[in-house]
Amino acid sequence: DILAGTTTVERMIELGAATAAMRGYLQAHFECAQRRAGSSVRSDVMAELAAGVSQGVISADDAVAIMIVLVGAAGESTSSLVGSAIRLLAQDAALQQRLREQPALIARFVEEVVRLESPFKGHYRALLNATRLGGVDLPRSARVFLLWAAANRDPSVFVQPDQIDLQRDNWHEHLGFGHGIHFCIGARLARLEARIILEELLQATQGFTLDETHPVAHVRSIFVRRLARLHVHMT
Repeated sequence: DILAGTTTVERMIELGAATAAMRGYLQAHFECAQRRAGSSVRSDVMAELAAGVSQGVISADDAVAIMIVLVGAAGESTSSLVGSAIRLLAQDAALQQRLREQPALIARFVEEVVRLESPFKGHYRALLNATRLGGVDLPRSARVFLLWAAANRDPSVFVQPDQIDLQRDNWHEHLGFGHGIHFCIGARLARLEARIILEELLQATQGFTLDETHPVAHVRSIFVRRLARLHVHMT
């Protein structure tokens, strides 16, 4: 809800309080990571952030903020990705069977789902300098909304952009996880989780289809692409 752009002020206050509580929780764990930084050989995100703080690369506040984004975005984006993947498979029995017979292709399928149904439609950016983009003059400090979802269906980049193509040569060029210094820190984890969930689902079923009595519905949002309702029949 906090990212949707359509919730109420009252709900935003509730979410703000929940975020503050999560910050306190992560802050406590991060302080533990800092205390054991010199005596531990652990290599994880929190340990790396603690090392960054000790080396003066980032501040402790920035480190905790990174963890908040990682935890929040991971819950939102991975669940959205898995839901979209299941919907696409439920609409295509032939693709389901192909992935059951060739599970090595599931990783490529995940990439196509990220491209076609980007969990985050885009992100806001602030211009550091005046520039011209697409014939439009943009002043310094202007706010723009970069639409990954549109870029991922650019016909000048992707052949038949609206189709799932498991043999696509440039499968790795989509922007579903962002780009450059803002590339998603949890991309590898999201890919792993989605692949394993789909492997288990396909192995445990002979087939599944959409339940036409409960139409698919998406969350109303300018920011995220997430299913609000998905009913399927499984065999």
